[in-house]
Amino acid sequence: MRKLPKFRHQVASELASNFGQSIRELVCCGQHRSQRATFVELQIQVSGFKQRMTDEQKFHQMLTEAQQESEEDFVMPAVPFSVSLRKLSNTLARTYVLNEQSGSQKAIIYLPGGAYVESPVKEQWLFADRLAQKTGARVYVVLYSHLPQHQFKTAYREITQVYQQVYDQIPVSNITLLGDSAGGGLAAGFCEYCAATDLPQPGHLVLISPWLDLDLNNPTITKYEAHDVTLSVKGLRRVAKLWAAGEKHDDYRLSPINGDVSQMRDVFVCVGTREIMYPDSALFVKKLRDTKVPVKFVVGRDLPHIFPVYRMPEADQVMTEITKIVNN
Repeated sequence: MRKLPKFRHQVASELASNFGQSIRELVCCGQHRSQRATFVELQIQVSGFKQRMTDEQKFHQMLTEAQQESEEDFVMPAVPFSVSLRKLSNTLARTYVLNEQSGSQKAIIYLPGGAYVESPVKEQWLFADRLAQKTGARVYVVLYSHLPQHQFKTAYREITQVYQQVYDQIPVSNITLLGDSAGGGLAAGFCEYCAATDLPQPGHLVLISPWLDLDLNNPTITKYEAHDVTLSVKGLRRVAKLWAAGEKHDDYRLSPINGDVSQMRDVFVCVGTREIMYPDSALFVKKLRDTKVPVKFVVGRDLPHIFPVYRMPEADQVMTEITKIVNN
């Protein structure tokens, strides 16, 4: 289990500043963010993930820890699952299926984020459990290989195998591909990859705060970074160099904002305004609309990165939308 970082002066100062701003926003007329959303944002900041991404020494320590973790037996976080859970035995990537029942079921293939470095955390497993509860679908959680030992081509091979196995059992129109953060970038890129390789498109694509441009070149992003308590542009660009493994970063498999979206069938994009993924998400939605792809865009006002993954009223509203999409 990862230990909490030392509570250094810089973190304490940033936390105090963020807390003060959050309280001002709560009492400001016209603000609609829930108290729970404010507390979640503070919890994210205390975790120190952004500091580990920003500081070069801490970043390399994070890579070292990720390598050590990958060499050990996987330990599932202590999650009180409300549905069945089974590890698949015939997949390249470690894959778990939740809520597997006899008879006809829809399917969700979930690609959790983690900056291509970390395995899914407890909140993401709880989110997968809620997905299964609310939608009634089987939820396949794919723990695709990540840094530092593996790069994007390995992840694509693994996801392709899982995807093929699922649509061999379930009509592709009943499959929803869902990803958050880095997993959202993978999910979008994979749909473009399906079009390029004559694989069938999933019936639905759900993207939560997707990382769509590996280098985060959009100049507007700088306006959002100070308010993003999770992500660091500098840190993600360090990840980008490793994850690309020598390929050009504008390759659609790495930066799906550059790819052909015309074959996508039905897309849902959700992002908060207090995160650096917001500008590119808006551009991606425009690209989809310009290409006449059906898309719904939900923007979480004053909400943090991957806010639907956390327990808060705003996340419940997004879950209602996702349930409608999965069961359409």
